[in-house]
Amino acid sequence: MERERLYIRREQYAVLKEDFAGAPPSLSFASTNVGSTSSDSPQTVTVLNFGSAALTAVAPGLTLPADFTLATGSGTPPDCTSSFSLAANASCNLSIDFFPTTTGTLSETLTLTDNSLNASSATQSITLNGTGIGSVGPPPPTTPTITWATPAPITYGTPLNGVQLNAVASVDGTYVYSPWRRPFR
Repeated sequence: MERERLYIRREQYAVLKEDFAGAPPSLSFASTNVGSTSSDSPQTVTVLNFGSAALTAVAPGLTLPADFTLATGSGTPPDCTSSFSLAANASCNLSIDFFPTTTGTLSETLTLTDNSLNASSATQSITLNGTGIGSVGPPPPTTPTITWATPAPITYGTPLNGVQLNAVASVDGTYVYSPWRRPFR
C-alpha cells in the first residue's frame, strides 16, 4: 500500500518539504516596522495533498501566531482555511502577511493539525521568521473635542459659572476658556 504524502510548495517553483518530516519548511520576511505589513507580504505557500484519501483539518486545524496573518490569495487554488479539507490530489494556498506587534527577531510557527498519514491527529508546521523594528510606544495624540450641553440661561452682566460652562472633553487635561472680546474703540 502506498504511503500517504503531503507536500508543500512555495510560489509554484519547487517542493519545499515532503511529509513535513525532519526540519519543517520556513518563510522569512523583511524587517518591518511594528504595526506595519512587511514589504514582501504576502508570501504564499501551497499545501498539496498527493495522497489517495482526503486531507481534513482536525481541531484546532490551521493556527497562526499573532505576528502573522492569513491574507486573501489569488483564488487559484483556493485559500486554505482553519477548517480546511482537501480531496486527493487537491491543493490550497496559504498567503501569509507579516505584521509585527513587537520589536526584535521573531521566529514563530504556523501549525496544521489534520489526518495526514491516516492518523487521527497529525501536526505539521511552517516556521515563520521576521524582525519587528521601530519602537512600540503610545498611540499618536488625538485632536481633542469639547462639547457642551445646552447652556443654562445667561443674564447679561452676570458672571459665568460652572453651570453655564460645564463641558466634556474627549481627552484628559485642563482646558481654559478665554472668550473672545471685541476691542474697545
